[in-house]
Amino acid sequence: KVKDLSFNNPVDDINEIVKYMIRTGKPAYITLPIDVAKIPVSKKIKENIPEILDKKISVRNDNKKLVNKLVSYLNTAQKPVVLVGHEIKNLQLGKYVEKFIKENKVPFTDLALGKCAVNEGLPQFIGTYNGDLSDESIKKVVDSSDLILSLGAKLTDFVTAMFTQSFDERKMISLNNNIISVFGESENYMDSYDFRECISELSNKKFNNNYIFDKKIEQNNFKLTPTNKPLTQDFYDKALVNSLNQGETLVAESGTSFSGLSPMNLGNSVDFVGQPLWASIGYSFPAMIGSQLADKDSRHILSTGEGSLQLTIQELGMLLKKHLNPVVFVINNNGYTVERLIHGMNASYNDVPELNYTLMPKAFGANNDQFLTYNVNTEIDLINALKEASLNKDKFILIQVNMKYNDAPASLAQLGEMISNKNGK
Repeated sequence: KVKDLSFNNPVDDINEIVKYMIRTGKPAYITLPIDVAKIPVSKKIKENIPEILDKKISVRNDNKKLVNKLVSYLNTAQKPVVLVGHEIKNLQLGKYVEKFIKENKVPFTDLALGKCAVNEGLPQFIGTYNGDLSDESIKKVVDSSDLILSLGAKLTDFVTAMFTQSFDERKMISLNNNIISVFGESENYMDSYDFRECISELSNKKFNNNYIFDKKIEQNNFKLTPTNKPLTQDFYDKALVNSLNQGETLVAESGTSFSGLSPMNLGNSVDFVGQPLWASIGYSFPAMIGSQLADKDSRHILSTGEGSLQLTIQELGMLLKKHLNPVVFVINNNGYTVERLIHGMNASYNDVPELNYTLMPKAFGANNDQFLTYNVNTEIDLINALKEASLNKDKFILIQVNMKYNDAPASLAQLGEMISNKNGK
């Protein structure tokens, strides 16, 4: 949404934009005439700020009736499953969905785009769903379901393994930010539909759920015995997840990091940030910095490839200027691994310049007592670096992890093959 502000009511216009952002969870852009900054503003404006930022949800009768109708469908389902998506996280509605899931003991899965919108440590969590690339035990529960309650989810290519999901709209009730679809029908439900109101009202409902499902996922706690063997992507992913602590935020760049980390259960009170919708490489580093600034109580852990980092590495200056202390893993494998898997495994155009990332903090002006860097080549190197990172939470940690150019998570190799075949290459 873009709004050009006039000289007439600029304060009201700005407040309107802020309300829009809170209500929809979407970005907004404001074009300000230069003179607006010089207009005197009444100090009483401050009194209105709490109301503008108020996130309380009042549910209208029409949406209460709509939710009651949805619950009637759930009452007749034999094997219902809840699918959670990114809109639940964007609008901070996770607490409502979590309450609904816990009180009804209904199994739930999430898409990688909305990962950790609801606590993955709940016993009802069956794992992150990704179409044909899902773990077989996850697929079994989803495939056998006779009703998928989709909350804030978008079935996009990268989070459904190129649209290989086992279900369609005929057995779905889908609630999204701007539309509702009940078994493929939407127009009969849109008159007064409000996503936030319906999610809030749903949290107060109980339905007849007798579904006993096979519990598959426990919080990942991989049994790792580190050796002096060269580091691999598989060991790296498992060791990184093992090292996560409650309250931390894992940020994964598109490519090997996202594909390797997003399928794993991150357990209790760990957040996850990823961007598979547009898969814009270079996104994760500045996104991690912005997220860390917004939530300084949650230490951020970033996993990124060197090809992606080279697009936005200049933001390291901002990280140091703001005295942030995240942990940044740079996967150094000499190129764009995703592109190698899709086409051109040995093509020179998928190579990137070889940099020494351990020198970067100093090059961007960091003081010696502000950071620590590690260059990791073996499994033992990685475990030691992880231990040091956990002991030095008052410093920015940069860990360069060196791997073979063709090493990638198995799921990414499969996805690369799917895309390559789809493109006829």
